Amino acid sequence: MKLILTAIFTLTSLIVFGQKIYITGKVTDQNGNPIPYATLNLKGTSLGTFTAPDGRYTIYTTQTFDSLICTHINYERSSEAVKGNTTINFSLTRKTPIESDIIVINSFVKKDLPISDSISYKFFELKPFTKIEINAGFPGGQKALLSYLNKNISLLDSTQKSNPAGTVKVSFIISTSGMATNIMLIKGINFYLDNKVIAALKNMPKWTPAMQNGRYVEQERYVSVSFKNSDN
Repeated sequence: MKLILTAIFTLTSLIVFGQKIYITGKVTDQNGNPIPYATLNLKGTSLGTFTAPDGRYTIYTTQTFDSLICTHINYERSSEAVKGNTTINFSLTRKTPIESDIIVINSFVKKDLPISDSISYKFFELKPFTKIEINAGFPGGQKALLSYLNKNISLLDSTQKSNPAGTVKVSFIISTSGMATNIMLIKGINFYLDNKVIAALKNMPKWTPAMQNGRYVEQERYVSVSFKNSDN
């Protein structure tokens, strides 16, 4: 009798254990760099977790699901089928940065013109999870950004012989402290106007940094400044 009960208990334990899903992996960018705080959602459920600062994650659950979805505010969404796999790694493609466009009408003017990373990661027995993805924001919003750039880009002064039209396009990164960093010229008109735009971006007030799962993350942005001749 004891032998039969033991056999039944063992069989039951195997069935319960067989329902459990254990998956580990790492989320990186296309250069192999780890992506911290990326969201991992179990498709068709409200369960999920996020990656540690080294890009790694672990999932241990009895919930049934057929695929794993990985998202991040700076990267394209990716999905992988489970199919009995115990290791699923993601390589995410970076999204095209958000772009802001402004138009400046040339006119003659005077030349005078962190959150701490200490966190306890719980990867086992997943609980209902809502991802948090918030884009970086200029104080006062998009209209305030456009107003700031219009007011702070010093236009051509009377010493300039020409009054060219065109577009200056610049990329920059809003750091986790909210400052504009890595400012890079993508397309320019001339040295004078290009540097006027860059100077305005360097002097911007602090932004609210982008947020991914309760942690500030860097986010790349574009700004295109179009100059038009005032006599056109």
